[in-house]
Amino acid sequence: FASFQNEVQKLKKVNEIPNPNVVSIIASGITSSGNLPYIEMEYIEGPDLGELLKPPHDPVFTVKETIKVADQLANALAHCHRAGNYILLDFGLSVMSDEQRRTSIRYAGAIEFMAPEQSAGETLFETDVYSYGIILFELLSGTVPFPLTNKGEMARNAVMLAHMETLPPDIVSLRREAL
Repeated sequence: FASFQNEVQKLKKVNEIPNPNVVSIIASGITSSGNLPYIEMEYIEGPDLGELLKPPHDPVFTVKETIKVADQLANALAHCHRAGNYILLDFGLSVMSDEQRRTSIRYAGAIEFMAPEQSAGETLFETDVYSYGIILFELLSGTVPFPLTNKGEMARNAVMLAHMETLPPDIVSLRREAL
């Protein structure tokens, strides 16, 4: 519960100055049964980026759409970074302190979007920029550079290793295939 309250305080700090690209926190607390903490956020209408890459939508974004998303994500990311020593993991609302990142890094964020230093338990502001780049790669190509084939530990390790040792595939070729 103390960890949850700490998270809520950080989220509230990010929300002190409103940003059109960062979801607002409305309320937080413990359910009436006393068992579960909750965070109530503003409702955002519409699909997420992942859903927009699946049928009936096109498998890739146009360059113009990608630039629009890039601008809005960069705005949100910069806003969160200005709020303090917080890193946005998996571009969700999981804002963590240095200590929390060190103790929970194996479970934070989707492996396909994790920067190489995250596998060693290190997370920097640049880590978000790496994940941001992978999101843009996916929007333009229809796939992440190193897709996860299954949820097993070996597949996760293969993706982690690829981020450290393998050049990403040619984005132009992948985009042509997707189109």
